[in-house]
Amino acid sequence: MLTQSSVVELRTGICLQELDATIRDAVFISRALHLEYLWVDALCVFQDGTKEDWLAQSSKMQEVYEKSVLTLVAVDTSSVCDKILVSRNDQYIGVPWDLNNLPDDRGSSNTVYLSKHWDPVRDKIVGPWSARGWTLQEALLPNRLLYYTATQMVWKCCKETRYERGLTIDPAQQIVDAFEEEGGRNFWAFDLFTKVKLMPWYVSTSIDDIRREKHRLWYELVEEYSARHLTNSSDRSIAISGLAAKYHDFLGTDRYMAGLWEADMVRGLLWHVEGAKMFSTPESETGLANTCQHPTWSWLRVVPGHTVRNDHASYIDCKDLARVRHIEIDHEHPSRPFGNTLKAVLSLRGRTLFFNRLYAAEWRSSTSLSAFERHISQLVEDEYGSSAIDLTHESKFAAVLMLKHFPSADHRVDVLVLEAVSQSGNASSIFRRRGVVQLCYFSSRAKALQWHRGRERLSHRLGLSSGPRKVKYLSAKAVFDELHVKMWTWQELTIV
Repeated sequence: MLTQSSVVELRTGICLQELDATIRDAVFISRALHLEYLWVDALCVFQDGTKEDWLAQSSKMQEVYEKSVLTLVAVDTSSVCDKILVSRNDQYIGVPWDLNNLPDDRGSSNTVYLSKHWDPVRDKIVGPWSARGWTLQEALLPNRLLYYTATQMVWKCCKETRYERGLTIDPAQQIVDAFEEEGGRNFWAFDLFTKVKLMPWYVSTSIDDIRREKHRLWYELVEEYSARHLTNSSDRSIAISGLAAKYHDFLGTDRYMAGLWEADMVRGLLWHVEGAKMFSTPESETGLANTCQHPTWSWLRVVPGHTVRNDHASYIDCKDLARVRHIEIDHEHPSRPFGNTLKAVLSLRGRTLFFNRLYAAEWRSSTSLSAFERHISQLVEDEYGSSAIDLTHESKFAAVLMLKHFPSADHRVDVLVLEAVSQSGNASSIFRRRGVVQLCYFSSRAKALQWHRGRERLSHRLGLSSGPRKVKYLSAKAVFDELHVKMWTWQELTIV
């Protein structure tokens, strides 16, 4: 490990056996591949250096990974003390095969490898390595990777993925096949590495409506990254900064805004935490929020290890109902726009309804509540049960119409719910994000039941870590009727 006390010894040279097992095996592999240099973060970045030095080195990770000849990945190691090169049972047997009698008469010989039935699960690159937040960049930024898993080695590059067991996948050809003939694969069905590498080509060769999917891959990256764990929550934005810089190069002029993109902010603001209750976003108040000021409207504020999803990621036909007027961000280091933020303020203009409670216990009988207040109270009661009483405190809340699916059978509209953190009149209050509410209704009971059954099947297919998500259809027809009256007015709100 590189520290202030070991730097002289490391420069002089140390015995190979003094290195930890993972690094020692990486040296063996590099030598076998005739690679002269090996970059290891623990040996190339001071582990006890200043914060400035660490930030400077971490900002170079994109360059390190992208320019590497090859990145070695020890998928199943839990620590640097674990070996990469371990003994494993034979997965197949080599049988000599004489090619002399083949029609092309090449006069050569080869070996055919025979194995028992192979479970495709063994091809998945999953292990302790894939659960760590920092390793997502390590998996997606290099152009060539060599994975060591418990069952086989896997080679992955921009052209193909080749498994030790003999399978080879050519993603670009399969995408072309999907357009030209049966048997191909849709671009979005591939793994993240393939999509990151082929996205520029895919967009440039696709029809116009697909070009509007530029931000879709970012939401997939966020979903994957957010579910991973970090030892230090304060690394939340740093550990994905290399990918953000890479995505910025792809998007061109779009600006990165604390985990979201300026050109797609309305859709971007509608993220939710999988498995969390409607108004209970897991925020790291004792960790992340105290060390850097990620805004409440950014998913970066969510504790690492909680999956952040955006239901609208794959929808092209959406209509923005609100507009982000202005975003002001102060970065911890102005020269690092993809790193931590000190301050982030967003100005949002849209049709807004102000109300004073998330849950009104008297919603069934009250005539003074708006249709939206009754609707949101019913949602809270259904989801929180007896704990709904915890959300009866009075404050100043705002519901902003954000996005409409068009066309859609359920007339879906998503609403962003905010709560004031300082109050000085409706127009000048400063708000924080509380959650997202989906409004929908069907013109017939039959369509509602069909939708409900479809959503249940989808929830079970997703196999969520928190269990199948309960979906209950609750018609918001009264709220839609209310949208035509003057209660919902155009407002400009400041969100921090």
